[in-house]
Amino acid sequence: MSGTPIALGDLAALPPTLDIVTAARLLGIGRTTAFGLLRKDRFPCRVLRFGTTVRVPTADLLAFLGLAAPVLIETAAGATGEADPDDQSEHRPLRLARVEPDCQGLSAT
Repeated sequence: MSGTPIALGDLAALPPTLDIVTAARLLGIGRTTAFGLLRKDRFPCRVLRFGTTVRVPTADLLAFLGLAAPVLIETAAGATGEADPDDQSEHRPLRLARVEPDCQGLSAT
């Protein structure tokens, strides 16, 4: 395994998608193993391919690991219908919430 382990407290700071090397760090495997699994279409969770770029959805990877995905959710407190897009004074606060993504069909095999 290569790289520094990612602490549980750092999960909330992860972006929506991860590169293969970062996903491998979370899985506790090396980059060579990760790219080998990717090449054989055996990566343990969903991957997104954009030409030659490959990304792993963070929520899917965390679900595979049995962890809830941290997400930002807009609070409804203080919302009174549709806001004026030109009014910069009213911003609804964001709060951190945990949701369980639907990970049916994902397995380690």
